[in-house]
Amino acid sequence: MVGAHWSRLDDQKQLKASNESKDRLLASVSHEIRTPLTAIVGLSEEIVSSRTSLGDEELDELNGIIAVQSRELAELVEDLLVASRAEFGNLSIKPGRVDLREEVDSVVRGITESHPTSKVTAVVGSDVYAWADPLRCRQIIRNLLTNAIRYGGDRIAIMVQASQGGLARILVADDGLGVKPAEAELIFERYYRSQQSPTQPGSVGIGLSVSRQLAEMMGGTLRYVGSSDESRFELSLPLSTTDDPQGILIASKSPTSA
Repeated sequence: MVGAHWSRLDDQKQLKASNESKDRLLASVSHEIRTPLTAIVGLSEEIVSSRTSLGDEELDELNGIIAVQSRELAELVEDLLVASRAEFGNLSIKPGRVDLREEVDSVVRGITESHPTSKVTAVVGSDVYAWADPLRCRQIIRNLLTNAIRYGGDRIAIMVQASQGGLARILVADDGLGVKPAEAELIFERYYRSQQSPTQPGSVGIGLSVSRQLAEMMGGTLRYVGSSDESRFELSLPLSTTDDPQGILIASKSPTSA
């Protein structure tokens, strides 16, 4: 009877913690979705109601803001969908031979066009081929780069290289302060938010969690390495070889999946 009593108390505590976590998630998601939606709806209505009085430059500026907000909303929804599919074991990985330098260049071009910023982004490294899912690689790179743009320093560097142990590696570094050492692993937990900038919208805290799980599903790793003058994320994936395996990997549900 005593054991059953304590078991019920533990179940109640877990249920309460789960409900509180869901409440925080709903609040965060609602806030982050509402921000770009408000801009998209408001600016679209402004274009419709004032079209005859707006000049070409004003229209271009408003359409540009709508495009940026739409892209951020689409990226958030994509991360949430991936997290949901992975949790229920319905996320598939389709590995193939991927040119990481080409994928990095593609993501940088897209983000430069859709996320105007004064920060300087430099890409170095030659062609390195990994055995991975190109779509998920781009998702990870996009999350790491947008994270650096939001919270990092003024200079961002991306390096593509082959390393020892049969690994292909992408390093995303910036000259910002980074996160506290105690948070180096917490930032990869689902819905955890490390820092809030007064000039940046709050993040739902899912991009890094999703990125790490995708990396692990492709046989790789994603970790944070910080120092006093640099913040750096390291993505490692299997190098592509002539005897690469074939097939599709399906995510399995686990307590730590994101």
